[in-house]
Amino acid sequence: MAPLIIMLFVAGIFIISLQPHAFAQLPFSVSSLSAANGTLTASNLFYYIELNLHNGLRASSWLVNITSSSLLPIIPTGNTQVPSPLISISSPNSTEVPLPGNLTSTTWLATVVQSTNNSETLKLVPASDITYPFNIVVYMTFSRLEPYMRVLISVTNMGGKPAFAYLAYGAGAAGLTGTWTAAAQLENASNGSFEVLTLSNNSEVSGLVLTALAAYSSNSSPTAALGISSVDHPSSVEFLEGKLFGINESQAYIITFIRTPVLEPGDNFNVSLNLFAVGFNPFELASVGSLEAAEALYPGIEGKVPQSMNVDGVVSSLNTELSLLNNSVRNLTQEVNNLSAKLYYYGKQLSIAENAEGYYAHLARRGGILAGGMFVVGVVIGVLGGAYLLSPGGIGRRQVKRK
Repeated sequence: MAPLIIMLFVAGIFIISLQPHAFAQLPFSVSSLSAANGTLTASNLFYYIELNLHNGLRASSWLVNITSSSLLPIIPTGNTQVPSPLISISSPNSTEVPLPGNLTSTTWLATVVQSTNNSETLKLVPASDITYPFNIVVYMTFSRLEPYMRVLISVTNMGGKPAFAYLAYGAGAAGLTGTWTAAAQLENASNGSFEVLTLSNNSEVSGLVLTALAAYSSNSSPTAALGISSVDHPSSVEFLEGKLFGINESQAYIITFIRTPVLEPGDNFNVSLNLFAVGFNPFELASVGSLEAAEALYPGIEGKVPQSMNVDGVVSSLNTELSLLNNSVRNLTQEVNNLSAKLYYYGKQLSIAENAEGYYAHLARRGGILAGGMFVVGVVIGVLGGAYLLSPGGIGRRQVKRK
């Protein structure tokens, strides 16, 4: 199974045209931020998400690649009511976290802080200071190789007194006609063992969370899952289902709650996690660390290897890409050979030029010596000649004989 998972991860590198409302092998892209409409879109082989920066950094569209023929709208396109993803924070020294909270309706500002061929990391901050004394910064990394989004939340105490806070972060879906089930996998920090617990509506578990997912089923067949994983601080996880937040439509949420330590003025606290919405198949569930939790909900899922990710098509694409890479390598090898020949030629020319330079320098030095010698000889001859001409004997010898 591991090679197939790796193969699917690598498959995300292919750049293929995007049609959000029909099946496509989604390309990786992070759009330029638009001040006009305040949207940010990111996509890869596994998902297409559009975040609305003017409306609480919530998804106005979140599509998941679930089969070889369709994309599932976890968040229906154009819906800005559903607060997903959501982030909220308590008031100082309080355990009560409002959901969805004022951060879910504020305007956010985004800047790219790191960009590579395989990922983009953005820094997101609320445009207004509505969480004082706490300053909130969210970093989101979108990768072409991973079905999840990496999230780092940074909290700084900007006030004048020590204070702690509770953070809430989670993912939800809406408008899907079907049923939801949920489970969480926790690690025992003392001995490294883990346990998987099923979650009912409004139930909550606490500990070191490896993963928590809510699975969506249609016609008794699981189709997709969303949730959080790899929370790097002890936290609690709650499953919420039904008509939440005063919105008149069916929803399901997985939310994690994290308590910050007591922060002195100026102190900072960071927590990271992965946020995901994936197709319900072993490849993607394993890649987000949720296969054991999914197995608890639907026994036997590990033995099912559906063709939902179009393995044959991925292999064909990999072979095509490999052929293109081989051609590139051959072209580059030929170019290196050409450059090596040019380097050898120019090296020879440089050696010849250096030899010529030495030769002409020698001639120049020799020419200078000869010129100096001739000048001295000329002076000597001139002096001697002048003395001869000016001497009485010399003058006499120049007299014309009279006839």
